[in-house]
Amino acid sequence: MADPIEEIDITEQIARTANEGGDAQSVTQQLMQNPEFLAALQAELEGMQGQSSGLMESLPKPIKRRVKALKKIQLEHTAIEVEYQKEVAELERKYLERFQPLYERRQAVVIGEHEPTDEECQLPAAEEEEEEEEEEEEGADAAEGEDTPAGIPDFWLTALSNCPEIAEIVEEHDVPILENLTNITLELLPGSNSGFKLSFYFKENEYFTNTVLEKTYILDPAPEADDYIYEGPVLKRAEGTTINWNKGKDVTCKVVKKTQRKKSGPNAGKTRMLVKTIKRDSFFNFFSPPQVSEDDDDEDEELQQLLASDYEQGDAFKEKVIPAAVLWFTGEALEYEDGFEGDGFDDDDDDDDEGGLTREQAMAMLAGGGMMGGGGRGRPTFGAPVGDDDDDEDDDDEDPDYQPPAEGEKPPECKSQ
Repeated sequence: MADPIEEIDITEQIARTANEGGDAQSVTQQLMQNPEFLAALQAELEGMQGQSSGLMESLPKPIKRRVKALKKIQLEHTAIEVEYQKEVAELERKYLERFQPLYERRQAVVIGEHEPTDEECQLPAAEEEEEEEEEEEEGADAAEGEDTPAGIPDFWLTALSNCPEIAEIVEEHDVPILENLTNITLELLPGSNSGFKLSFYFKENEYFTNTVLEKTYILDPAPEADDYIYEGPVLKRAEGTTINWNKGKDVTCKVVKKTQRKKSGPNAGKTRMLVKTIKRDSFFNFFSPPQVSEDDDDEDEELQQLLASDYEQGDAFKEKVIPAAVLWFTGEALEYEDGFEGDGFDDDDDDDDEGGLTREQAMAMLAGGGMMGGGGRGRPTFGAPVGDDDDDEDDDDEDPDYQPPAEGEKPPECKSQ
């Protein structure tokens, strides 16, 4: 088939249609709905990427030589930029060591190992006065310590639910597990700009046997030989801990049952039950990152987007959540986010069904006196428990390739790791 771009001169056809009294806009719309034309147009545009604008070719030879000299200077600039980034990385490592004692003190308060003194609770005068006024309005002069749990319950769960990059991957069925999260730590890998490791610590729980889940991002800091601009280290791969789920507690999988009815033949009208285990969205998919083949430098666009999204989430833990966890817990960190308006969340109801835990759902856990004693802890309404079945009736002709398990055999295992 001939290339549609060669067959159709868009400008000429639109002009001819307009001269004949036709609707040029409708012709354009028809062309843009032609899949063959769009595919050819996309290929043409991709082929233009990286092509010269023609400027250099049009310059006199002496000016070309001078431009080459400038480009050589630019390479020297890039070399200095690489050194600068190395020194920044060493500074980051130095100050992370200084931050560690602060994180340890924070952790002691969160889990209830240390009760702060009055001196440790003193804030700047303006903020102290504001908090005292709020306490008076809320009648917070009740006896302190009465029915109050140790530490700060749901500290990390609430912090994650307030951070947009993380909240979008937290599902309602993740919440009971994340209530057991006690700490998140950061470790820089050996070497300059070579990557970092996040460690998530959990109390003993009914969902998995791991006490620590880790996520490691391995970076390549070396610039390409002909890079004129150094944009920092490149992600080589990410690695996550294999989660040892207890039986029936894997929230990254869902068991689905379908009833199929025979439509024709001697067994027409008879039904059979099909059981499938499928993956579903969950925060804990974070520990099963997209895999990159080292032999293939040209990953498809979808994989690139997955890798970028995964790194963005890891970077949010590194640069936002861990350094300022208390401000994400209170929600104050949102005021420092770009584009923050009001409470920092869109009230458009059209987005409610896109998955992830909304701020309102997360904060519902704190409602009804649930967090600091009083009533039972409020939280969002959960869907079907893990392992529950979605029953549906379907015609068996719709899934001709599916092989149901033999009687008494377990449904296929979800390979989520």
